[in-house]
Amino acid sequence: MLAYGKADLSVGFLMPKCRLILRMKSVKIIRYSARFLGTLWVLFMAYFVLFYVLGIGGEGMVMKSTADVITFLVYPMCTLVGLSIAWKWEGVGSAVTVLANIGLLVFRPELAARFYLLIPLLPGALYLLLFFNRRREQKS
Repeated sequence: MLAYGKADLSVGFLMPKCRLILRMKSVKIIRYSARFLGTLWVLFMAYFVLFYVLGIGGEGMVMKSTADVITFLVYPMCTLVGLSIAWKWEGVGSAVTVLANIGLLVFRPELAARFYLLIPLLPGALYLLLFFNRRREQKS
């Protein structure tokens, strides 16, 4: 009976540690997935924004309407800034990224059909998940 009680007690103490290790491992996987996807998207967007602004290989930056200017400032620039900030401050960076994508849908709803423009929502959502996870851990 005593041996059973000790074994039961040790298993009770080991289980939370195992859960904690799995949880920490999943947090690392989510963090590095968000960083990898975010970095790929930042490099991709920076390449196209740079070529668009400098006019390499085309006519360059021609804004025909106010909606074009707002779209350029809201979507690629805020997404670049948000994903870059998210490396250090996950909450702020993810909020900027997610709000930039929502802003794109608000200002230019016809672009919602181009699903590839919403790809930054994935790393933004992952960073947001990490931010809320960290906040929950700090409270407990």
